[in-house]
Amino acid sequence: MHPLLRSASLALLAASVLGASPHPARAQGGVPPQAVAATRLEAISRAYLGVPYRLDCLGEGSGPDTDPLFTRKSVDCQTLVEQVMAEAIAPWVGGQQSAVRLTRYHGGKVRLENRYHYCIPDWLENPWPVADITSRIAPKVGRTVNRRIDLPTFLASRGGNPRLSPAAAQTVREAYIPRARVAAVEGRIPDGSIGVFVLGKPGIVSGHLGFLFRKKGVLLLRHASQTRKKVIEEPLAVYLGRAPAKFIGMKVLQPDVSGLQR
Repeated sequence: MHPLLRSASLALLAASVLGASPHPARAQGGVPPQAVAATRLEAISRAYLGVPYRLDCLGEGSGPDTDPLFTRKSVDCQTLVEQVMAEAIAPWVGGQQSAVRLTRYHGGKVRLENRYHYCIPDWLENPWPVADITSRIAPKVGRTVNRRIDLPTFLASRGGNPRLSPAAAQTVREAYIPRARVAAVEGRIPDGSIGVFVLGKPGIVSGHLGFLFRKKGVLLLRHASQTRKKVIEEPLAVYLGRAPAKFIGMKVLQPDVSGLQR
């Protein structure tokens, strides 16, 4: 049996989220906080456990990237988070298609140039149901990185039109928790947060990401693992112990519907 159908309860959950909404569509600012509650995100993301990993598995269905706009057949680390968040808020933003456009595209317009290719800074600079709480968690041990994000050049390399880029090349400054200090602040990370692992290389901030859920006192990372070739969960400490040295630390984002009002 496909992992997504392993239990009737999860199948019903997915149907309720992605089917006809039990609530009238609301404005983005009217999405209730429980839409991104840790328990809701845990239940939705649990259905993805075991789903195969495939890098860059989503596209626009046409144009330069003909991969589907939404699929449960495969995910990578970013599309796992995007799709779970889309499923979580779907009943309050007009359904699945509206939620996918909201969580993956500048202005909701489906085209390669408008896609959130760089989750950091895109999620923090546009309407997105998340808040950056990194500095709050680690006010004394945190550090910052400066990164030059050149979206127009990236789009040109992917067959897109750089003149349609919604953002010019820019330098961003991002707070992060050094890898060696994560254990010291782990107890302050809220259940249901999103961990974003920062790369120690120019031109990009995020190199990997996943959800963080607390179970029996252990903080677990639920993520699409390229090395394990599927969606797994494991203690955050175990992941950090085996992750490549190129990951220098972690940002922590908290799902928060107030971010939709940016």
